[in-house]
Amino acid sequence: MAMDDDKGDETDPELARALVYVHQKLGVGLLQHQELSAHVYALTETLIAAGLIERDEVERRKDSARELMSRAPRPTGRASSSSPKRPTSTR
Repeated sequence: MAMDDDKGDETDPELARALVYVHQKLGVGLLQHQELSAHVYALTETLIAAGLIERDEVERRKDSARELMSRAPRPTGRASSSSPKRPTSTR
């Protein structure tokens, strides 16, 4: 497929930087998610092994939480609308 413009297949430097930035942020988010998952798994297994909770109870609560989270509003993807507002100090 031939390109009609004079740029050929040069990548816009700003676009390239943006893609690298997004890639890095996704990588950091994935690592944080994996760390949190490992922590929750270890904690759950420890509580079950100690007899403080039953595996069936964990599964029931997990299913309930999944259902609740699926009904929660999702961010729209716009930074201004999805950023939480900080409360103002009253001091």
